[in-house]
Amino acid sequence: EPFLYAALLIEMAVLVSVPLLTPPDSQVGRGILRYITLLTLGVPFILFAGWMMSGVEVDLVDETFLLRASYFLGLGFALQLAVFPFHSWIPMLGKESHPYVAAFVFTMVPGAITLIVLSFFEGFPWFGAIPEAYVLLRVIGVMMVVFAGLWAAFQDNLGSMLGYAAILEIGLSLVLIGIIAGDFESEHLGLFYAMLFPRGLGLGLWALALATLRTRTTSLNLNEIQGAGRVLPITTGALVLAQFSLAGVPLLASFPIQGRIQA
Repeated sequence: EPFLYAALLIEMAVLVSVPLLTPPDSQVGRGILRYITLLTLGVPFILFAGWMMSGVEVDLVDETFLLRASYFLGLGFALQLAVFPFHSWIPMLGKESHPYVAAFVFTMVPGAITLIVLSFFEGFPWFGAIPEAYVLLRVIGVMMVVFAGLWAAFQDNLGSMLGYAAILEIGLSLVLIGIIAGDFESEHLGLFYAMLFPRGLGLGLWALALATLRTRTTSLNLNEIQGAGRVLPITTGALVLAQFSLAGVPLLASFPIQGRIQA
């Protein structure tokens, strides 16, 4: 079953990324440990839900069975997509790891998992017999967007802010999947795929700016980078530009897609 193999491939990608997150002679941080633990814990739930659904005929599926499968699937994806209260590893990883590696993980791993979520609804269309599933996705997505923005406002480290930006992007993906609601001919499916490149571009530019700042400062705490705009104007300008792009400011990469989502 391709769906089952995809979950295992995600776990393999997580394990392969560990050496990137912990270079030689560096101490393993709590964020990396939570990253491995939570994403690994989510795999058995996803595999079990996929196994339950793979051997069932459409006409024989009852509501009780669907609810049981949805509980396992929802818990598995919640663990892997940093849904509250399983979100803490993302800002911690952004603070502990090199910005390039953190941005790569924040782009590739959640992006691949949201594609698996989308493929699950497409591969098991009778799962849409529970309309509340799509409503729940939209509600969770909106909550992640709102709370990620609020939490980011109280951070004192630019790496942690990068992590909350990644959580916000995950929330937007869940909102779009909820809006698609099983209609894989809708324009929102195109928006889902179209926002992958601007997201990677914004996170990559943010990471580039943070990596440059790290070469001039001891840390990425706000009190350590005061006055960086005068010393590194291009770097700080790139940082602001990346944040504005992810926020959907007009004339920047994410603006057309953000505008369509909010329309």
